[in-house]
Amino acid sequence: MKETDKVKDLVEIVKANFGDDLYYTLEHNSIEMKSDQALSTYNLKDGSIVNVTWSVDSS
Repeated sequence: MKETDKVKDLVEIVKANFGDDLYYTLEHNSIEMKSDQALSTYNLKDGSIVNVTWSVDSS
């Protein structure tokens, strides 16, 4: 991925691997990443750790 890619692009990769029927929250350095922001906003680099939290809509 490039630093100009959006967080939503990263979410799409997560969905492709874990399923798109879940709700995902991504965090980097304890900051929740917003899908409309570029990855560079969060200073992501090769080797950066992004925490993925998922939940299921129970309705």
